[in-house]
Amino acid sequence: MKWLTKSHIKVGRIGCAWLIHRFVDHNPQFVFSDGADLSAEAMRAGAILFHVEGS
Repeated sequence: MKWLTKSHIKVGRIGCAWLIHRFVDHNPQFVFSDGADLSAEAMRAGAILFHVEGS
């Protein structure tokens, strides 16, 4: 699965990515974006949003 979040990750998003890899998806593909509309970008990429406002 693809997982999308904002660029410039900090501790919280690193922790979320680790939890996703450890317990949810053992072969994740993480996508990082600076885009203004992350929801639309996630839909185009077929990705699941994580650790973003509204997810």
